[in-house]
Amino acid sequence: MGFRLSPADAVARALITQDEADKITRGMVGRRSPESIALLTRNAPPPIKKQTKPPAAAQLAACLKKDNEIPQRRLYEALCAALPGIPEWEREGLIPGRLYRADVYLPQSCIVVELDGFGFHRSKEAFQSDRRRSNLFTLHGYRMIHAYTKQVMDDGLLAELVSLIVQAHNTPLATARLPIEEQIKTPAQ
Repeated sequence: MGFRLSPADAVARALITQDEADKITRGMVGRRSPESIALLTRNAPPPIKKQTKPPAAAQLAACLKKDNEIPQRRLYEALCAALPGIPEWEREGLIPGRLYRADVYLPQSCIVVELDGFGFHRSKEAFQSDRRRSNLFTLHGYRMIHAYTKQVMDDGLLAELVSLIVQAHNTPLATARLPIEEQIKTPAQ
């Protein structure tokens, strides 16, 4: 959409001089001449470009600034330190026919770790979509562990989370289904 002003409006806004306005007015018969259009739009402000990034991408771009860490990368690196060579970054193709990507995947124990920040779930639809996605991972045999941004950015909470994930990784699936009291018993009892 163009920005149009009459010659009188352009003079009133000090965009053109009165002589230029008179020249435009004399040349106006039906259509405007290219010269008159150039004079009217010469000082017009540039068009405003809308931000096209979705909120999640904008939030991630903000995290890429100097001295900021990306929470998902921090979680991945902590898991790599605790379980060397095991975690996979943003693994795709775990559910046939779906384009879902797991934030961090531990293949030997079928654990999918998802980082769910508030910024990514500001709408009811986004929250519900994430629950459906989580349910599909569970249906296909993956164990889901959800983390939140503050949990990853706080050193104490991150250590607790990594410990929980390592414990889940070291716990066989059959044992994971037993009540907690049964898991604690040692074979000698």
